[in-house]
Amino acid sequence: MLRALFRGGFIGGLTAFLWTAFSWSVLSWHQATLRPLSDEAAAQSFLRQAAPASGVYLLPNPHHQPAGLPDDSLIVRLDGQLAASRQGPVAFLAVRAAGQDPAHPAWFLNTLLIHLLGATLLTLVAWQLRALPFWRRWGVLELAVLAGGVLNQLPYWNWWHTGPAWTLTSLADLLLCWGLAGLIISWSAGSGRSFTDPRV
Repeated sequence: MLRALFRGGFIGGLTAFLWTAFSWSVLSWHQATLRPLSDEAAAQSFLRQAAPASGVYLLPNPHHQPAGLPDDSLIVRLDGQLAASRQGPVAFLAVRAAGQDPAHPAWFLNTLLIHLLGATLLTLVAWQLRALPFWRRWGVLELAVLAGGVLNQLPYWNWWHTGPAWTLTSLADLLLCWGLAGLIISWSAGSGRSFTDPRV
């Protein structure tokens, strides 16, 4: 099992990492789903004032109520924020106040570690299915990845309006990435470790 975890987790995770690098740096499908702001400099200046700390922001945020307001004021404020939400625009923002260097090695290392962890977890799943033929193991893993993607992406589409282009692209990328890595992971969990051996 430890050998399977190493092979599936390391080789599978490295495969997923390389696919992700190719998907984001060579293919243009993710970039096509990211719409530009009309004035990025003005937006950054606004965020420095309105979102001075890193975190996730919601605009308007009906859940934020200043402390000490009487109950009737809270109701009025909530009604106003709900009306603002209906009128729009609304935004779900993940803000890093300090900025970042996209070329810093730490981002790539973190991405690699995330993929290694994901591949190791999927190898644990594949190990439970080691009695199945190779392609059935792979199919179960791909189904698990699809379920995870649906549970992760569709709530964002439903609540935070990520839109069909972003959602479908993210799901397709996820299935391709872990479909490739899943070949390695399924192979690592099989007794014979052969793509064509019917006993695997």
